Amino acid sequence: MTAKTLAATEALLDDVARTETALNPQIASRLGLDIDYARDARRKLNGTSQAAFERSRLLRLDLQARLAAGPRMSGDHALSRDLLITMNALQQLINLQKSGHGRLSLSEARPYTIDPFAGLWIEGPETLVQDHIIETPQDAEDYLFRLSALADGLQDTRRRLQADAQTGHLPPAPLLQETRIRMEQLQADTALTAIIETLSDFTASLVFETEETRETLILTAQKILNEDIRPAYQNLIQTLSELEPQAPIPAGLWAQTGGVTLYRDLVTTLAEPGLNLESTYQELQNDLAALKQVVVEAPTQAEATTETTPPSPIALEEASPVVPAIAGIVRTYMPTSRPSVTGVHFRPARLDDRRPALTELDASQLAAWPLYFQMVYTDQHRLEAELAYDREVKQAAMRSPVRGVIQREGFHSGWLIYRQKQTLAVPDQYLLFITVLAAADLGLHHQRWSLEETVTFIQAETSLTSELSRDLALRIAANPAAALSTYVHYARFVSLETRTRQVLDQDFNQTHFNTALLTDGPRPLALVERDIESWYQAILDARN
Repeated sequence: MTAKTLAATEALLDDVARTETALNPQIASRLGLDIDYARDARRKLNGTSQAAFERSRLLRLDLQARLAAGPRMSGDHALSRDLLITMNALQQLINLQKSGHGRLSLSEARPYTIDPFAGLWIEGPETLVQDHIIETPQDAEDYLFRLSALADGLQDTRRRLQADAQTGHLPPAPLLQETRIRMEQLQADTALTAIIETLSDFTASLVFETEETRETLILTAQKILNEDIRPAYQNLIQTLSELEPQAPIPAGLWAQTGGVTLYRDLVTTLAEPGLNLESTYQELQNDLAALKQVVVEAPTQAEATTETTPPSPIALEEASPVVPAIAGIVRTYMPTSRPSVTGVHFRPARLDDRRPALTELDASQLAAWPLYFQMVYTDQHRLEAELAYDREVKQAAMRSPVRGVIQREGFHSGWLIYRQKQTLAVPDQYLLFITVLAAADLGLHHQRWSLEETVTFIQAETSLTSELSRDLALRIAANPAAALSTYVHYARFVSLETRTRQVLDQDFNQTHFNTALLTDGPRPLALVERDIESWYQAILDARN
C-alpha cells in the first residue's frame, strides 16, 4: 500500500466528512467538529427546505461516484475499514433518499419533515443553548447568525410541509397534533429565553471593543427572538393546525405514499440488510412468550433476596464517584416537561474536549417509571458502557472525522443493553420491554396496526402507564425501525457470544470478547461478525 493511496483515501474521506458537516451543521456542533475542523458550520443550522433536500441528494450522488472511482485499499488497514464503512453508509443513505422525504443523513434516518421529538423546531434551540461554544466575540457573532438561521429554517419547514401536503407526504395526523401541542408548550414556557440567557452568560467574561458592543449584541439577539423566531413558531403552529385534517390518520409508515418500500429500506439501513420481516415478527412473538414466562416465575431485582445486591444508581445531585468523567445534572436546558421519555440522556464528550461527557437527568420524568427501569437507566455499569462506546467513537473520528458523523443508534443502544446484561443490571422485565417495542415497531409499520392498538399492546405487555405507553408508541411512529434495530443488534451480540463460547469453550473470555465487539466503534453487523470470527480464529490458531 503506497503513501499516495493512503493520502488519496484520507482526502476522499475528508471530503465526505466536510460535505456532511456542511449539510448538517448541528451534528458538527454536537460532535465538536465546528471549531477546529468545520468552522463555517458555526453560522448555520440544518437546511429544512425542499431545495436543501435535493441539493444534499445531488452532492451525495457525486460523493458516491468519487468513492467508487477512488483508490482501493486491501487488508485490515484502519483507513480501509473507514472507507468500507463510509461507502456502505452512503449507499444506504442514497437508497433512502430515493423514496424518503424526511430528514435523511449519515447521522439520522427519520421519514418526516417534522415530528414531536426531533426537527429544527426543537433541535435548533438545543444546538444554540447546549452545543454552540462561545469563547470569543466571533463565536458570539456566529451565534446571532444561527439565531437568524433558526427563524429562516422554521419558515422553510412550514413551506415544506405545505408542499408535502400537495404531494401526499404529510406526516400522520397524530404526529402533527403532538408536534403542535409540544410546540405550543415550548412557546408558553420560558424555554426560548434560555437562548438569550446563554448568550448573556457566556459573553459576560469576554473582552469586546466596548461594553456597548456586548449590549448591542444581546439586544440584537432579543430582537431576532421576538420579531423573527417567535412569529415563525406561531406561523408553523398555525400551519400544523391547518394541515392536521388533511394528514393520514393511520400512524404506520405503510399508510404513506411509498411507505412500505421506505420501511424496508429503513430496516436495511438501521438494522440489517435482508431481514425477513415476517419471520422476525414471529421470532419476536416467541421471545415475548418466553420472557413473560421468565418474568412471571422470577422476582425482580428490587424484590431479590439479600444475597443479590442490586447496582447503585447514580446520585441525581452529584457526580458519580465510580465514573468521575460523568456529571449528573438535574436540569433540562429546554424545559418542555418531557425532554426524553426516560428522563435520562447521556451527552457524549465533544471531540475537541471543550465539553465533557454528561448525563442529563430529569428526576420527575424518571420517577414515572417502575423501579427496575430507573435502576437500568441510572446504573453505573450503563454509564461505564456509554463511556467505553464514546471512547471508540472518538478514536475512530479522530482518525477519520466521517466516522463520527456516521451514527448507528441501533448498535449503540444494543451495546448498552448487552453490556448491562452481563452485570445483572438489566432485569428480565427490561429485556421484555425492548422486545415489546421491537414487536410494536413491526406491528405499527408492517402489520398495519393502528396507533391505538400499538398503545394498548405496549401497555398490556409492560404494565406501563397509558401516558408512557402512548409516548412510546408516538416515538415508534416518528422513528420507524429504530426500536427494531435495537433488538436486532442486541440479539446479534448475544448470538455471537453464544457461538464464540461454543468455539472457544474454556478459552472464552468475556472481557476480551467485549473488546473485540466494541473495538473500532459502531459498524455494520456483517463487519462485526467478521471481526469476531477473525478474533476467535486467531485464538484457535495460537492454541494449535
